[in-house]
Amino acid sequence: MAASSHYSGRSPLMSPFCSGWRRHATDGRSTRRQPAPHKGRRDRWHCTIFFRRGIVFSHRDFGTALDCVRASLATGTHRAYLYTGRGPSAQSMHIGHCIPFLLTRYLQDALGLPLVIQMPDDEKHFFRDIPVSGERASGLVVENIKDIIAFGFDPRRTFIFRNTVYMGDMYPTVVQVQRMLTLSAVKNTFGLKDSDNVGKATFPAVQAAPCFSSAFPCVLRRLAGDPPLKCIIPCAIDQDAFFLLARNVAPRMKCCAPHCCTQSSSPH
Repeated sequence: MAASSHYSGRSPLMSPFCSGWRRHATDGRSTRRQPAPHKGRRDRWHCTIFFRRGIVFSHRDFGTALDCVRASLATGTHRAYLYTGRGPSAQSMHIGHCIPFLLTRYLQDALGLPLVIQMPDDEKHFFRDIPVSGERASGLVVENIKDIIAFGFDPRRTFIFRNTVYMGDMYPTVVQVQRMLTLSAVKNTFGLKDSDNVGKATFPAVQAAPCFSSAFPCVLRRLAGDPPLKCIIPCAIDQDAFFLLARNVAPRMKCCAPHCCTQSSSPH
């Protein structure tokens, strides 16, 4: 297996920063060695079509997270959780939006992990001027949540939250991330200009915060003295920059760096 790969694709959002990131490529050997355990057959290992067909084409320490989860299965506990999200910018989702949720559903079923789903309505306000209050804003969020629920996530293990509503419990972790990030790093990563609104510069910390279990004190409850939970993030390539920043600040926060598996925006 190649030691690493460089993503060379381009999109209007990603063009300032999408080249040069070092991530591990996935191939047949790596997915056979470290797939997810199939629900109900945890003595066997099952490789999902997302890996076999190359829809998941790179990862950041995903195998390490799976090894940790596999070791914890023997004790009947979980030492990790899943995190994904959906920005409510339209009333319906297209196939590119669905792929991360399909993989997340598979991983939740296979691993029995809790899942947090972020609805970053504040991001859409900063970047696309979509309102964060009123009937239109609530309608977009509600319709998108309906679509997400339709994927069949386990309601006992799934927490869907809207940023402008849940920020209270999450804010201490957001503040920690903001303190560790530099303005130059955010500007260089996302190609921001001095004329951009300040919300664009502060939002990356809000999307990075759920990578750390401290953002969910009432949802991901742990006993005193337990180590932080590992975060597994199925995401599209255009979201990888947020989690790269989170991985960079994690050691200084004395937290586990998030583990990502990156997917293409369309099946093939």
